Amino acid sequence: MGSTVSDLIRLLTNGRVRERISAAESLGRHASENSRLALVKALEDKNYRIRSAAVEALGAIGGPEAVSALVRSLSDRDTAVQISAAEQLGELGAKEAVDDLADLLRSSPDSLVRTFAAASLGAIGDQKAVPAFLIGLKDHDALVRGYSAEGLGLIGARENIPAIEAALNEESSGSARVRMYESLFALGQKEVLPQITKMLKSKSYRVRCATANILAGIADESNSPIVKKALQDAFEREQTVAGKSSIQNSLLIIGGSEP
Repeated sequence: MGSTVSDLIRLLTNGRVRERISAAESLGRHASENSRLALVKALEDKNYRIRSAAVEALGAIGGPEAVSALVRSLSDRDTAVQISAAEQLGELGAKEAVDDLADLLRSSPDSLVRTFAAASLGAIGDQKAVPAFLIGLKDHDALVRGYSAEGLGLIGARENIPAIEAALNEESSGSARVRMYESLFALGQKEVLPQITKMLKSKSYRVRCATANILAGIADESNSPIVKKALQDAFEREQTVAGKSSIQNSLLIIGGSEP
């Protein structure tokens, strides 16, 4: 017999750490008022692992009350909790969180927090994030710059194409460049597709993996033969398990046969 919500709440409050985390995860699958209230209370726990588990569970439940609690968690004293909250708000498409996420992108001292804030703002897709993205294009961290550019593409901010192109001209990091090209492509600059496919030859397997994933997202009827050929050639060259897996998954997504 499975545990009831009351059992899970008791375990969340009084169990061992692993039991409490498991209880939070289970409560996230019970979209009840009692589950939500217990998880919101857990956001005040001394253990960051419990708070992080509660954040993820609230993201699974969703709803206005959960979103409000997740926004508050963006100010948590632990960066792991902030990152979890940002990620959940992005997945929920929570426009109520745009201002707070933009503040994190502009001012968090942690580059990973800024990266997740940028990625979540892109997923939400609100024009209010544009000023923060433009600041993010000049961040000292490559991933923040890349995801800020990607966000401008997702929002459809065509008036900021010159800013993206200027950032690209100064960019040396492959992880940022490929997302800047992706953004330009999304904003109608289809002629950058060859530059994106060239990133499959990057010396960094992480950039190659990111490029494969990006190509899967931008492939359509007009360019799929080019994209498939580039991915198939890249698969033959690829020496890493992660790279081969990313390329293979991308080919499956766009309807290409497995290499």
